[in-house]
Amino acid sequence: MPYAPLTLFNGCPPFFQDFNDRLVQVDPGRLLAMNNNVILAKTGMGLHFVSGIQSAASKWRLANSVTGLLYDDATTVSELLADSYSAQARVAMSVVAFEAFARIFTSGDWPTAQSVVMTNIDAGLCTATRDLLDSDDLFNKLHSNARPGQQARLQNFHVSGTDSELYSVCVSIRNAFAHGAIGGQEGLVNLAPELQAHILDGIKDYCTSLSATV
Repeated sequence: MPYAPLTLFNGCPPFFQDFNDRLVQVDPGRLLAMNNNVILAKTGMGLHFVSGIQSAASKWRLANSVTGLLYDDATTVSELLADSYSAQARVAMSVVAFEAFARIFTSGDWPTAQSVVMTNIDAGLCTATRDLLDSDDLFNKLHSNARPGQQARLQNFHVSGTDSELYSVCVSIRNAFAHGAIGGQEGLVNLAPELQAHILDGIKDYCTSLSATV
């Protein structure tokens, strides 16, 4: 028996609300989701919600609103450095949003989740990202701040040409941003909005597509 509609939270992105309504509230047994090879963990509130969906939706909304950082005294920071850290923040918050979304399906296993969710990868963006990695020693900076598994994924993208590992570059940027390891990167300033959109649009398109399917 379907549940009565229940709003995730005020201001929730509509596609997240529709995703929850179609895959949970109208089908409490999650059978439609399972028929589409999606296992959704149950949670409280009378099982009205997909486990973790409120966190994923709020982090997506936050990441989608980030366009940069504010600085108290811009005269103490060069324009390039300020713009570069703003670009890194855009990518970093998008990664945080995807990690929250991955927990809905795979308990935070983002390498598996990204291969399922982000299947529409722009070849031109991949080429531009490889060019970026070749500039200002960026690849080595990211590689040296990554763990072995992440280093291998970076290698697969940059050296082997595995486009499906584009998200791994974004994860490496987030990690390097947290450690202040990148500094000023003019190429990243120009490319960050596209990397941000790659992640956030991937989540939105996946939710919308799956909701339409069921």
